[in-house]
Amino acid sequence: MLKCPKCKKASMVPCTPDNKKIEVDQCTNCGGIWFDGGELETLLGALAKKKLKPAGKTELTSRACPRCRCAMLSFNYPQTYAKIEFCEKCHGIWLDEREYDGIYHVRRKFMLSGDLNKPEKPTGVKGAIIDFINESIDSFLENFR
Repeated sequence: MLKCPKCKKASMVPCTPDNKKIEVDQCTNCGGIWFDGGELETLLGALAKKKLKPAGKTELTSRACPRCRCAMLSFNYPQTYAKIEFCEKCHGIWLDEREYDGIYHVRRKFMLSGDLNKPEKPTGVKGAIIDFINESIDSFLENFR
């Protein structure tokens, strides 16, 4: 039986969310959900970020993957504020209670507006360089108008 990565000792039980043909594991104590690799994408369907990988700012967490016991990485699910934990080895995903609902509703809003999965602007040095190049091009073009 899997142990909760958040509560550490609480067990997780299989459950079937939203009457889908997918079985995930939910903590009996905190309500968090463990998705084995690919399960979150299956459950979210068209709203999912395909081939999810850590992007942008990531942090090593104190939570261990319930499947392979590796330390997980934490990052924001694309286009949301939901901070998820991700296992790079088995590609499992841990969501605290209610994070699934947050991801679903925000991604649905982006899908309806046509902005789902638009590329995010790079951050850090890469973003600063891109901003500098864009500003330089704009300045250059203004001189020829």
